[in-house]
Amino acid sequence: MSENLKKQIKIRSNMFIFVLSIILIIGSVLSVSGCSKTGSNDVGSTDDEALSGSEEFSGEARLMYDGLIFNTPVITGTMEISPVPHDFWIDLTDFQLTNIFPEYSIRLEGTSYFSDDGTFAEIFVRSHDYNFKLPNVQIQAGIGVIRNIFNDNIYETGFVPQVSYINNIPITVLFYEWNTEPHLRADFEINGIVYHIRIRSDDEESGKELMVETINMCISNGTDWVKMFDTPEIPELRSEAMTITEAYEDEAFGAFVPRNIPAGFVNEHGVYRSVRGHLDENMMYIEWQSSFDFDDLREAYNNWVNNRESETEVYTFEDIFWGQPSIRWMITDVYDYDLERLVSLENPEHYDWSLYPLMTLSDNAWAWPNRDVPWELYTLVHDPLFTSNDLTPQIIQARTDTRPIPIQGADGSVSDDQTEVFFTIERTFIRFGVLFDNAIINIQAEGVTPNQILSMLRSTGLID
Repeated sequence: MSENLKKQIKIRSNMFIFVLSIILIIGSVLSVSGCSKTGSNDVGSTDDEALSGSEEFSGEARLMYDGLIFNTPVITGTMEISPVPHDFWIDLTDFQLTNIFPEYSIRLEGTSYFSDDGTFAEIFVRSHDYNFKLPNVQIQAGIGVIRNIFNDNIYETGFVPQVSYINNIPITVLFYEWNTEPHLRADFEINGIVYHIRIRSDDEESGKELMVETINMCISNGTDWVKMFDTPEIPELRSEAMTITEAYEDEAFGAFVPRNIPAGFVNEHGVYRSVRGHLDENMMYIEWQSSFDFDDLREAYNNWVNNRESETEVYTFEDIFWGQPSIRWMITDVYDYDLERLVSLENPEHYDWSLYPLMTLSDNAWAWPNRDVPWELYTLVHDPLFTSNDLTPQIIQARTDTRPIPIQGADGSVSDDQTEVFFTIERTFIRFGVLFDNAIINIQAEGVTPNQILSMLRSTGLID
């Protein structure tokens, strides 16, 4: 073979390798471009402008999982949100869950929410082991808006997430770590149904895979499931304010409203009457309030100020919250869970405050001094239920707890001498329930005597 021929073969070989390299590079670019514009997760293709982002986009965005952009914002804090209440709710059945979320890898449980006329509002669904096992999944879907939002993140100033598109549906997906755990969130809307998904996972990769599956499922299944909630069974609903006179005339609970109220106590806010059939709730709530003797409080305040060793500034007497004497009287139907509080007089350790020592301010810094009750008896001792036949002056006395409570009079920290930050005043607390054949009276009182509570109960004519 001549040298000339060898040179030509070598040149053509190099040219072929060069062209092949160019083709491979172009193919690779097109492949990435196709990935960013194609939602292959069994939900079809995206819009031409899919994943093009926003000119205002800030923060990091990572393209993963066939078309979903996982934005990674910086979380600077959290905020509490007061949810807009619903009128009634019904637990979702397995049939409903299967129809809304078919073939999902996570076992779910949840609730449907309605307005008082039966109009469907939203569903709130969680993984069955939400509080005990990862991954945790929370899916909410509502007509136009999600109302059951209790908290949200605060993002770094200027963060604008980039939007993904699947089947022309704009979807915002976030990934971030909070308390060292991977968290994911997605928000989107289909046919007027707003979806809000939160996932807490063991690790980033499995969390993202689960988010893809969850979004896929929601989009693929559409929104026809809403028709299942067109005709719910509307429970009895009642929520109203009434006067004391009207409360006396209430068919269910009027007989349990006391006629004799301690001197100085007034009912300023009327009576709250509520029936919520979906919760088997039937109740009446009344509160009477009074005021403390401010001469005694001022004397306690002045004694503390004059005997302090610290030179830190104290609060003025007028700036201190002193609380006020109150009597809270709640009447309800008899529920099975209330009967778990029922105590026998033969077991005074279940209800007698005097059997338990008082924790001091030094034992329980920056907390309300309380009785040192064993944890297994906490519920019984703090809120026992007695039959009406068992109720005597001695029992009410056993439920009367007179103890010092801390009043904060100056700024301070946990490491400070607590006596330089707080001073104590003595208060009397009474709390217990009385079981009748068809109702329970639950009593919480502060700043009253046992005899005053007994007099109120006797004024109903139901207690000897």
